[in-house]
Amino acid sequence: MGKPRRPRMMFSCSEEVKTLLEKSAEEEGRSISNVIERIINEAIATKYSVEITTKPYQRKTAPLPPEVNDDDDLNAEDFLRILLSGRLPTDGELIEVATTLGVKAEKLIELRTKLQGKKKAANGS
Repeated sequence: MGKPRRPRMMFSCSEEVKTLLEKSAEEEGRSISNVIERIINEAIATKYSVEITTKPYQRKTAPLPPEVNDDDDLNAEDFLRILLSGRLPTDGELIEVATTLGVKAEKLIELRTKLQGKKKAANGS
């Protein structure tokens, strides 16, 4: 017996959004439908603090850490969650982690820049 059919939905968008979705799909090597599903899954997971385990992910994603306030220290667990979520840390987050670890912030920013280059290369940009 084949896979059960997944529900289908239709929506309207501007030409600009359509063009950007097409560009994103091409860069990621995905279908437009898959890109839209990924974007919606991420938005729902963030809004409702749930884990989306159905396609296109095939895996559970780590929840994003709460926003770090000036009063809060960015701890190692939150920093790793940022990385696992696929988001690259901001300059402020890198400076805070560098201070906590006693390393030069410039070195961490340099590592992030290298990661950005690898992500672009992997996406064919």
